[in-house]
Amino acid sequence: MQTLKQLLVGGLTLIASAVIAQHDVQLPLQYGIQQMISNPAMLQDHKISIALPSVSSGFFTPISVNDAGEIRNGTLIIDPDQFILRLEERGNDMSFNSTVETFAFNFRHKGWQVGVSHRARIQGNLDLPRGLVQLAAYGNARYVGQELQLAPNINATAYQEIGINGAYTFYENFTVGARVKYLLGSAAFTTTTANASLYTDPDFYETTVTSNVTFKTSGFPVDITEEGISIGDLDGYSGAGNGWGVDFGGVYRTEKMEVGLSVRDLGFITWKDNAQVHRSNGEYTFSGYQGNIFNDDGFEFDVEGTIDTIVGELEFATTEQQFTTKTPATVQGTFRYELAKKTTLNATMYAANANSWHTGFGVGLGQQVGKFLHVGALAGMKRGGGYLGANLLLDLWGPQFYIACDNVLSAANLTDANDSYFRAGINLTFGQIKRSRTVKGWYDTKVEGINK
Repeated sequence: MQTLKQLLVGGLTLIASAVIAQHDVQLPLQYGIQQMISNPAMLQDHKISIALPSVSSGFFTPISVNDAGEIRNGTLIIDPDQFILRLEERGNDMSFNSTVETFAFNFRHKGWQVGVSHRARIQGNLDLPRGLVQLAAYGNARYVGQELQLAPNINATAYQEIGINGAYTFYENFTVGARVKYLLGSAAFTTTTANASLYTDPDFYETTVTSNVTFKTSGFPVDITEEGISIGDLDGYSGAGNGWGVDFGGVYRTEKMEVGLSVRDLGFITWKDNAQVHRSNGEYTFSGYQGNIFNDDGFEFDVEGTIDTIVGELEFATTEQQFTTKTPATVQGTFRYELAKKTTLNATMYAANANSWHTGFGVGLGQQVGKFLHVGALAGMKRGGGYLGANLLLDLWGPQFYIACDNVLSAANLTDANDSYFRAGINLTFGQIKRSRTVKGWYDTKVEGINK
């Protein structure tokens, strides 16, 4: 499993089609049990709700396919000059997240509910420095007298979470909820220091690399030699580390309005299996690199060869050492107002941490169409610019089929997209709570008597 090099090469080809993820803005505003992923205080309107296996994934990249090159016969062909022009020296952050929700169960009675869930998740981010791409494309001869930043900043984790959630309503219109999660780590790659620069002296053409690089790995063996970096296969899917996480939230309702606030994915994982710390700190003579933007067939960007060349020149010391990573947290607020019996005004604001904090907001509508269909739309601004999201759930008196996309415009034209998010799955529901004067989730009617 060439994880490091796949992440770096993926940093280029992710521009075309990666499973790399954006925050799911619509999640707390969509009808169904998936609301509780974002806010465990969201009461469901069925006594029993079950989420069957579902998938979600997305991406954010500051550079689209058309910014970097073009697709020919299914292959991304990079225009190096065009690509380099659009890169910053640093801060080219690309974030990713992919989730398989294997199972979730929720039981509600009047104003309280409890449930369990299991999910498998992959998430992380990559900062690809411009200097690494410049060296890969043209070598160091073109950049004599200039300092190139070479070290990418990579943070990625794969883990499973087993959660127990609960919610209770106080004073008939204020519900609080929480989810406690046991985290089982599969693999981790985290960068704590990423400073490596290359300089070619214009008088003597002597090339040196100054490095202060520290990265940590777990879940797979890593071997660094003069020939580059070799990364072995995963040891398993749940034995590399463990930890705990928590989500919590609150919802306040009146007869026509609902305001919610949640904080989720507060947690940590301590990595133990094959846990290694790799350090390089010093100044090294570099033999130079000619650059190679093509493979033997003349089509692909040879970043992998560049990485091995650089790593082979540096002296890395590897120690066996446990370490701890934090899960990236999200804070989200929501607002819903009942414009009509089956029409809802929705709004949300959020702040999410993916290497750095970023924010967004959206305003939209939710509409029930007949007895079986719930649809929604949300438009706003987030990292990557403006977006238009849409979601649909078909409720067939038991089975529920849903699909959602946070940026339908980018989904229609992925080669120009900077971000998108997709989610789809199936739920089962039993025992719909009938509309009456004595119950209230958002999709019930009134608040009085909820705990009686």
